[in-house]
Amino acid sequence: MKLTPVTPFTRRRFLATAAGAALAPNIIPSSALGLGKRPAPSERIVLGVIGFGTIAHETVRGFLEDERVQIIAVADPAKDLPNYGYGGEKRGGREVGASIVNEKYGNKDCKTFVDFREMLEKLDIDAINVSTPDHWHAYAAIYGAGKGKHIYGQKPLAVTIGQGRAMAEAVAKAGVTWQTGSQQRSDQYFRIAAEFIRNGRLGKLEGITVGLPGGHTDWNQHAAQKDPAPVPEGLDYNLWEGPAPHRDYRPAILPLNWRHNYDYSGGMI
Repeated sequence: MKLTPVTPFTRRRFLATAAGAALAPNIIPSSALGLGKRPAPSERIVLGVIGFGTIAHETVRGFLEDERVQIIAVADPAKDLPNYGYGGEKRGGREVGASIVNEKYGNKDCKTFVDFREMLEKLDIDAINVSTPDHWHAYAAIYGAGKGKHIYGQKPLAVTIGQGRAMAEAVAKAGVTWQTGSQQRSDQYFRIAAEFIRNGRLGKLEGITVGLPGGHTDWNQHAAQKDPAPVPEGLDYNLWEGPAPHRDYRPAILPLNWRHNYDYSGGMI
């Protein structure tokens, strides 16, 4: 993929004209002008969300609580579908994500897109939050880097080592910032445990045992949903498949059982 040149990071001018400045006090809350706790719009990082499913319910809410960030759009091939979350207790899709954003900001202007590439072409965005199924991670990151976007990408970083190297090279060439979302590994208790070991507080380390959970697949509970079926309304399944090999839509694969299929992910590893 040919990467486009990256323009320097510039803050936005919130009031572009004198007329806008004259009208602003009547329509813009003081916090938006930087008079309250929240930074002015020109000082916020404008974020676009790519994929709104299980983990996005957590990460997007985290960004919404950060006064330095302004989410303006959500892109997802699904409009509004049930059974997201490891217990199937949530809904996912672009409309669900946008409604959460609008509710937080108290407005109705969070834009939605089926294809994230259209979002990046049409909107002036500083950074992207990639929380798609795993087989889209590398492509979304490389595409975003090519557009000069800073990237927060969910784990796993990629499905293959080759994809990971391509992502690293694209980010380095574009000169953008990348962070992988390994939330639990960033928890304070992991850091404390690491410090105990590094400083010899536990004595000489003789061995390490690594445990791996059994996963969350409920494939075997959906015998009636393993066969090909019509694609549900509101889902662009061809786009959801993206770079993965084509297979007929099966309800049991979505929204989380794709993680145990090597076409889309690497299982719990």
